[in-house]
Amino acid sequence: MVEGEVVSKTATVTTITSKEIKEKGVRNVAEALEMIPGSYVRVGGSGESYIRIRGFRQREIALLVDGVPISSPYNGQLDLSSIPVNTVDRIEVVRGASSLMYGPNTMGGVINIITKKSDGSAGFGMITEYGSGDTGKIGATIQGGTGSLRYLIAGSIYNQDEYPLSRNYEEAANQETGARANSDRKMWNSTVSLGWDMGEESRATFHFSHIDQVRGLPHHVSDSKAKFQRYMDWQQGMVDVIFDTYFGKSSLKAKVYYEYLNHTLDNYDDITYSTQDNNKSTTDHMRNYALGGDLFYRYHVNERLLLKSALRLRYDQNKSRTDLDDPWEDHAYNTFSVPAEIEWIISDLFTVSGGISFDRMNFDKGEDLGSRTTNSLNPQLALIFSPAKALSFKASASRKTRFPTMRELFSLDSGNSDLEPMKADIFELGAEWRINPNWSVSLQGFYNNVFDLIGRSGKDEPYENINRAVFKGFETGLEWNNQSRIIFKLFYTYLEAIDKSPESSGYIEHRPRHKIDISVALKLPARFYMSTDISYVSSQIYYNSDDEEKQLEPFTLFDVSLIKKVGRFMELFVTVHNLFDENYYESEGYPRSGRMIYGGFRLTR
Repeated sequence: MVEGEVVSKTATVTTITSKEIKEKGVRNVAEALEMIPGSYVRVGGSGESYIRIRGFRQREIALLVDGVPISSPYNGQLDLSSIPVNTVDRIEVVRGASSLMYGPNTMGGVINIITKKSDGSAGFGMITEYGSGDTGKIGATIQGGTGSLRYLIAGSIYNQDEYPLSRNYEEAANQETGARANSDRKMWNSTVSLGWDMGEESRATFHFSHIDQVRGLPHHVSDSKAKFQRYMDWQQGMVDVIFDTYFGKSSLKAKVYYEYLNHTLDNYDDITYSTQDNNKSTTDHMRNYALGGDLFYRYHVNERLLLKSALRLRYDQNKSRTDLDDPWEDHAYNTFSVPAEIEWIISDLFTVSGGISFDRMNFDKGEDLGSRTTNSLNPQLALIFSPAKALSFKASASRKTRFPTMRELFSLDSGNSDLEPMKADIFELGAEWRINPNWSVSLQGFYNNVFDLIGRSGKDEPYENINRAVFKGFETGLEWNNQSRIIFKLFYTYLEAIDKSPESSGYIEHRPRHKIDISVALKLPARFYMSTDISYVSSQIYYNSDDEEKQLEPFTLFDVSLIKKVGRFMELFVTVHNLFDENYYESEGYPRSGRMIYGGFRLTR
C-alpha cells in the first residue's frame, strides 16, 4: 500500500493538491478541508477545529499522515488548524467504502495527508506573509540528492497576535468588540525527509516531523462559568521508516513509526489570564505516545485481479494529571488489525471489490480487574457498473467499527472499561458522468445506521453504549474544467442526522442539513490567477445546559485569493477570508473571525 494510494475505486474520494492549497491561500489542514463535499469543519467550544463527514465526528474518522494515525488516543481527535500545509503534497478524503487496508476507526471516512518527498533534483522554496491581527509567517524548503540518496528539509514559523471580530459583532459580558480575546497563536514546525533508492525494485524512506505551539483558547463571550485556558506547551510529531520492494507480480511494504502528542493546559481564574488561585484553576498535563508497525502485501494475479492483505500493530500510551501535585494516571492499549481485500475487474462493465478485516483491542482495566480483549469482524462489498466509458454507477455496503477512546474507557469521572465498540452499517449508491471533456456531474446517496453509539445520558453520568443514530443524505456535484482559463465547481450536501435512542428521537446537534460549496478559479491576463470560494452552511441545532433545543443562524462565507507571477521564480499573493465580514457562529458563544486580509510572496526555484 503506497502512501496516498486510493486502494479501491469504489469509494468516494476527493483529492486536494498542493497546487490548489497554494492557489486558495490555505494555511493549515482545517482550511484545506472546508470545501470537501459531505464534510463540515467546525471550530468547537475549545477553539480547536474538527471535521465531521456525513454526520460522523472526527473520532470516527481516521486522520493519517502518510498512512500513520495521528489523532490523540485519549479523545480520538486532533486540532486540524494545528497541522500546517507547507510540506503537504496532497490530501485524500475518502468517504463511503474506504479500503479495509486503512484499519479500524474509519466509519466516517479517511483523511490521509501525504507529505512531499524529494525526487532528487535540486530545489529551494521560500514563503513570507503578513496580515490582519498581526499575523505573520515565514517558511523555507530545500531539497536535492546525490547518487541514490534524496533529501527534503522544511520549516516554518507562524505568529498570530489575535483575530478580528466582525464589525457586526455586539459586545458581551466577556468579550468587547474589536479583537477576539485570547486568540493568539505562535507555532513552529520542521520536517526532514530522506530517501534511498536501493536498486530498481526497492527503496527506503525516513521521515521526521515536529510541531510546537503556544496558543490561547478563546472563551465563551457571555457565560458566567466560562473557562479561561491557554496551551503553554503543545507538541506533536512523528518518526517513521518505510521500506518497499517489488518482486515479480508482488509488492511488499513495511513501516515502523513512533508518534507523540504532548500538551500543558493552564486554567486561569478569570478573563485577565493572570492568576490560578481558584481550586479549578489547574495546570493539566497530557503525554501521549504510540509505537506501531505495518506490513502490506499485494499480489497481481493478472491485469484484472488484485489481492491485498496487511498486518497492522499499534501500542498507545496516555499519561495525564489534572494539576502539578496530582499523581499521573497511566493507561495503555494495543490494537491489532488483519485485513484482506480483493479487486476484480470482471469485464469492461463490472468491477467488484470486497474483503473482511479482523480488528482487536486489548487493554488492562486497572485496579487488579484484569485485562480485556475486544474483537470486531468487518466485512465489505462494493460494485462498479460502467455501461459507457464516461458513465459509471457504484454501490457498496460495509460494516465499520470504532473502538472506545481512553477518555471513554478510563476517565475518572465518566470512564467505563466495559464499553463495546461503536459500530455502523455503511451503505452508498452513486453515479458519475463525464458529459464531455469539460463537464462532469456526480451524485452519491448514503445511509449510515449507527448502533452501540458511545454517549452519556448526562454530564455526570458514565459513558455507555446507549445510543442509536441514522445519518442519511446525498452529495451532488457539477464541475467544469477548461484547462486554459477557468475551473468551476459546485457541490451540494444534504444530511439528516437522527437520534434513534430509546430516550430521544430528536435531531443531533451541530449537523447542518444543507451545505453548498462553490469554487471558481480563473487564469487572467498579465499572469494573474484568481480563486474564489463561496460556502453556505444552513442553521444548526444545539442543546443548551438545560437540554433545550436552540439554533445557530445560517451563514455564507466568501474567500478570495489573487496571485501575480513575477519573473520565473516569484509569486506575489493576497488572500481575503470572509470578504463581506459575516458575523457567524459555529458554536454558541464563540464568534468566528471577521474579515481577514493577508498577503506576501513565494519564491520557488
